[in-house]
Amino acid sequence: DGVAGGNPQTQTGTSGGLFKTTDAGKTWEKMAGGLPEKAGYGRCGLSVYRKDPNVVFAVVHTSDTSGQNSNSGQPATPAPKDGKERVVGPYEKGGIFRSENQGKTWKKINDLVPRPFYYGQIRVDPTDEKNLFVLGVPFYYSGNGGETFSTIARGTHSDHHALWVNPKNPEHLILGNDGGLYVSKDRGKTFEAKRGMVICQFYGVAVDMRTPYRVYGGLQDNGSWGGPVATPYPDGVTMADWRRLLGGDGFQAAADPNDSSTVYVESQYGNLSRVNVGATPGAKGSPTKRARPPATKGESVRYNWNAPILLSPHDSKTLYYGPQHLYKSTSRGDKWEKISPDLTAAPKNERITNSGHSILSIAESPVKQGVLWVGTDDGKLWVSKNDGKDWTDLTDSLPDLPTARAIPKIECSHFDAGTAFVCVDRHRNDDFKPYLFRTTDYGETWQSVAANLPTGAVVGAIRQSSKVKDLLFAGTEIGLYASFNGGKSWLHLDQTGLPKGIRVDDLVIHPRERDLVVATHGRGMWVMDIAPLEQLSEKALGADAYLFDIKPVTVMKTEERPAPGARAGTTPKGAFTAPNPPNEVVVSFLLNGDGPERVMFSWKGSDGKAGTAFPIKGPGLHYRSLGEFKPGTYEVTLEARGVKNTRELVVKEPEKIVEKDEPKKDEVKKKDEVKKKDG
Repeated sequence: DGVAGGNPQTQTGTSGGLFKTTDAGKTWEKMAGGLPEKAGYGRCGLSVYRKDPNVVFAVVHTSDTSGQNSNSGQPATPAPKDGKERVVGPYEKGGIFRSENQGKTWKKINDLVPRPFYYGQIRVDPTDEKNLFVLGVPFYYSGNGGETFSTIARGTHSDHHALWVNPKNPEHLILGNDGGLYVSKDRGKTFEAKRGMVICQFYGVAVDMRTPYRVYGGLQDNGSWGGPVATPYPDGVTMADWRRLLGGDGFQAAADPNDSSTVYVESQYGNLSRVNVGATPGAKGSPTKRARPPATKGESVRYNWNAPILLSPHDSKTLYYGPQHLYKSTSRGDKWEKISPDLTAAPKNERITNSGHSILSIAESPVKQGVLWVGTDDGKLWVSKNDGKDWTDLTDSLPDLPTARAIPKIECSHFDAGTAFVCVDRHRNDDFKPYLFRTTDYGETWQSVAANLPTGAVVGAIRQSSKVKDLLFAGTEIGLYASFNGGKSWLHLDQTGLPKGIRVDDLVIHPRERDLVVATHGRGMWVMDIAPLEQLSEKALGADAYLFDIKPVTVMKTEERPAPGARAGTTPKGAFTAPNPPNEVVVSFLLNGDGPERVMFSWKGSDGKAGTAFPIKGPGLHYRSLGEFKPGTYEVTLEARGVKNTRELVVKEPEKIVEKDEPKKDEVKKKDEVKKKDG
C-alpha cells in the first residue's frame, strides 16, 4: 500500500498479515505473538496439522524479506557446522513460523521464503509434523520439523504451486507445477508425470494457411509450439505432432499467411524471434533468428511480459512490435524503425526501472492500411491514421471509466476503417465488470457493447467475423460468448464442448476454413466450426429447414505414423491424443418448428447417386456425417419438413507440402526484384 512498512514494488503492505476466525468468517482477528509486526506483509501460506490442530505452520513474506524479486528468494537457514548453534534471522525478515496453540503465539523456525511474491504455499504431513513441504522454484522438503530443508522432485518441471498429501497414505503426493501434474508414491523420491489431461495454458494463438492448417501459440513457462489440427495418422493429433519453436515462457505468435514456413514467436519481455518451421532438422544454420527491435544506446526499454505481435493484414513482411514505443519493420524483423513516442502513462523524465508501462495491444485496420491502434498495460489508448506519423491520444474518450486499467485487445472492423472494438481489463483494481467498447469514428466517441455480459466476465479478447458484420466473439474470464447483433446481447457458448467457466485468452478465425480457434488459460487449444453461425441469415432462420453451405473437403490418405526421428517426435506414455476431424463429409443444417423429423440427404456426382436418412429429435443446429467421398464435385440435397435445399460439395486431394530451408538474403532480394519487375 506504499505506506511505512510497505513496499509496492515487492507487493507488500501494512494492511496484510495472518488472520484467524472462530465464527466461520463473520469476524477476523489479526494474529501476532511472535509474528513480524513492523514490516509489511506480502504473500503468505498456512497449513494446519491434521493430527493435532493446535499445531499450525506458516510461510511469511514481508517487506524485509531478502531476494524479493529474485527467482530464489530468501534461502533456508543453513545447517549448523562444527557444533555451532543453529541461528535463524530476524523475525521481521519473514520465513517459516510454527504455532502450538492455534495461532496465539508463534516461533520462527527457518528463514526459507522461496521467490516471495509468487508462491506462499506450505504443507505439513497430516500424520507427522516433522515432514514439511514448501513450494517454490524448487520443491523444498524437511524431515526434521523445519530445522533444515533439502530439494526434492528434481526430475520434474520447476515452479511448484499446488500439493496434496494423502492423509491415509502420506507417501502419496500429488504435485502441480508449471509443467503439469505429477504423482509420487514414495514421498517425493520419484515422480511420474500425468500427461493425459489437457491443462496447458496458451497466451496467444495464430494459424497458417497449410491444409490441414497448423496452430501456433505460447505456453506459460513451456515455450512456443506449433501443431496441426489434423494428421494422416490413425491415432490422431499427438504430442509427437507438435513442434517446439522457442523456449522460455511462450506468449504471442504470428504466422505469415503467404509463407507457411515463417512463424514469429516470443518469450517473456519482448524476446521476439522469426522461425523457419520448414527448415530441415540438423541442417547448417539455425532455423531461429532474433527479430527484436534493437534498443537505442542508453535507452531503457520496457516490454510487457506478454508483448503483442502484429503482422500487417496488407503486407505479411511488415511487422509491428514494441516496448513503450511502437516499432515497424518492412523486412520481416531484420530492420526496424521507431514510429511513435512513448505511448504509455509512465512519468516523463523519470527512468522506470521495474516492468510495466508498456504496450499490450496493437491492431491495424484490414480496410485501410496505416490505421493503427495501440493500447497499453497502464490504460492508454491511441490511434494513428497515417502509419505512425501522427498519434491521437484517446485515453480520456472512453466513457465513465477510470484510467487505472489495461487494454488487452483491440479488434479493427473488417467492414469500416473507422470502426474498432476495445477490451478493457480492471480486475487488478478489484473491478470485475466486463468492459467492451466500439467506436465508428476513429475513437472520437464510444458505445459500450458489453450489454448483458455478467459481472466476472472480464473481457480479454474480441474478434469480429470477416464475413458477417454483427457476429462477434468475446473471450472472458468465465468462458466464450457470441453476439449476433453487434454486441446488443451476448450468448454463452456453453453447449459447444468447451468448458463453461474456462478463461479464454485469445481468439483467431481461420480465414479459409472458418474455424474459430480458442486459446484457453488451462485447457489447451480448441477449434470450433463457425461457418453455420456466419450463415444464420433471416432466410435461414425463417425457413422450416435450411442446409448451410458445405465446406470443401480435403481427403486425408491414412498413413502409418513414422518412427521417432528427425521429423517425427515421440509421444509420452499415457499422453493426451486429440481425435482427427472426421475424414468424411460433414453437413450442417438448421431445423425450425416443433417436433422430430426424418431428414433425407441425397447426392450425385461423377460416380453416381446415393443417399441416406437421419432421425432428428427436434429443432436446432445439427451436424451429420454423410460418409467418405472420392475427390470430385457433387450436388447434395436436403429434404425435411417439406423443404428441399441443394448445395455444391467439392472434395479435393490433399496438398503436398514441400519443406524448405530459410532463404538467403540475396535470394529474398532477387525474388522481390522479380516481383517488382513483373508489376
